[in-house]
Amino acid sequence: MTGDSSRRGLLGPFEGRVVAVGPLVGYTFKIMEVIPVQLNARWFHEFDVENRVTGDSIFGTISLPLVNLPPAITARY
Repeated sequence: MTGDSSRRGLLGPFEGRVVAVGPLVGYTFKIMEVIPVQLNARWFHEFDVENRVTGDSIFGTISLPLVNLPPAITARY
């Protein structure tokens, strides 16, 4: 890939890189025994950083369906 660019090019290509490693913890459960919900937490320790702010990253996500369709009914022949 190439770095970002502009017509003036005053600030350069904005190229950077980082290497990170860390754990992921997830938990899945159901609300009212029907709607599946997934919780995920991630923590990344960043090292070998070039042209970026150094530090750790923490992410949390909650996933649930917008529409929960009933299971498909199989046709009998």
